[in-house]
Amino acid sequence: MEEKTANMAENIRVTFTGFHYIKDGDYPNDFEVCLLILKDNSLSADCWDTGLYATEGGKQPGAFRQARGCFIDAD
Repeated sequence: MEEKTANMAENIRVTFTGFHYIKDGDYPNDFEVCLLILKDNSLSADCWDTGLYATEGGKQPGAFRQARGCFIDAD
């Protein structure tokens, strides 16, 4: 299968199932894996981390991290 970059691909439509939308102000469960749509419209799969480092000592509710000693499998 040929790999296509954003510069090469046109008119591609993708449907994802089994996801729920998290509204602004809501937070995922600890270590919940989320599909993020970034400001440049690219996608990233990250997990929500509520550990001490991610919350900056309680200053924020958490942060998205790409790994926390685990991996995301395309199962």
